[in-house]
Amino acid sequence: MSRDRAVQQRQPKALAVDDEPSYVTEFRQAMLARGLATRTRNAYVRDLRSCELTNPIALTRWQPDDVLHCLSTLTQEGKTPRTQARMLSSLRQFYLWMIASNLREDNPCERIKSPKLGRPLPKDLAEADVDNLLAAPDTSTALGLRDKAMLEVLYACGLRVSELINLSLEQVNLNAGWLQITGKGNKTRLVPLGEYANDALEDYLTHARGDLIAHLKSGNCQAVFLTAQGGYMTRQTFGIC
Repeated sequence: MSRDRAVQQRQPKALAVDDEPSYVTEFRQAMLARGLATRTRNAYVRDLRSCELTNPIALTRWQPDDVLHCLSTLTQEGKTPRTQARMLSSLRQFYLWMIASNLREDNPCERIKSPKLGRPLPKDLAEADVDNLLAAPDTSTALGLRDKAMLEVLYACGLRVSELINLSLEQVNLNAGWLQITGKGNKTRLVPLGEYANDALEDYLTHARGDLIAHLKSGNCQAVFLTAQGGYMTRQTFGIC
């Protein structure tokens, strides 16, 4: 091999498009018209094709539940939060293109929060300490199952305490694996639960919440997480109830 040939810059290969849906091809062409590099276009398309495999419904018809189902499936397949966040970004770009092309009016990814990438642990809190904290509740009791679910949801979803204690039953979709959170400024967002938080929350709702609400003397509390008396929590009682 000659020296001149060896120092030539390698060009990324284009993806095969023989079995590519027409809407993906059109999106690829739109990315080309925008001047995006071949490697970037290929990455977008690769992510879209991977997402397609999680659902028999065409991408053009996806709704928020379909996007969340996709993220949940990716989690079960062992994809990292960073990979999921990248794929969600690719989906967002695809639907923004559809809107700009007058192919649909909404972006099903608009209110879906990117999977939590994780933050460095404080210097005085080791990873083992976090594991011990999550394992601390006595899950043989109703309150222990509640505390376990609360900790898992807080850790996995990055919620504020106020968002956690104000979470209502209608804001939980265990089948799709997401929460509908109303935060500051009354803004609503959809947050993926993750496998561990989803399982812990399901255990609590199935085996413990009914026992706690049975202690409520009057009314019908719709909060997900109840006090020992079966009622609503406050920020002040969160740490002692």
